Amino acid sequence: MKKHYNIPIFITHSGCQNECVFCNQKLITGEPESFGEFGDKKIKEIKETIEKFIGIIDKNPVNTEIAFFGGSFTGLKKEQLIKLLKIAGEYMEKYRIIEAIRVSTRPDYISPEIVDILLQHKVKSIELGIQSMSDEILAACKRGHRAQDTKKACAIIKSAGIKLTAQIMLGLPKSSRETDIQTAE
Repeated sequence: MKKHYNIPIFITHSGCQNECVFCNQKLITGEPESFGEFGDKKIKEIKETIEKFIGIIDKNPVNTEIAFFGGSFTGLKKEQLIKLLKIAGEYMEKYRIIEAIRVSTRPDYISPEIVDILLQHKVKSIELGIQSMSDEILAACKRGHRAQDTKKACAIIKSAGIKLTAQIMLGLPKSSRETDIQTAE
């Protein structure tokens, strides 16, 4: 069985316009603020991170993805999103151990147009921050979307053939054992 590695690129809170009650990306990642416009300094840091991980990955046999975490990747400005995907693509061509790109995002930041861009740049996995399938809980958490947005996003992702990972959270405000089980189902 092949080992799996993610080369983590944290885009701390970038692309996300919400302040959910459970989220503090600055604390979680240790990054003081979002990447903003991804200038030369941040692009250099991203490339250095990729190169550092390539240097330590066990290469026989391995399945490696460049993974953009810590923000809402598909909420980035289109030019920034494509810029980051092109950088990842360059490393995929140069280092054959990198097989795919993984992104993390929100249900309300998924559309057919966005998914087409992701497919053009070899994105194979999307981690979707679903959190809950209860509109009451989503509102209490200040999520900024509804359960119907999640259903729509999942359908778009699955119909495109992209691997979908659902992030859910137990114990959110207004949740119960029953609502958590309903979300899991």
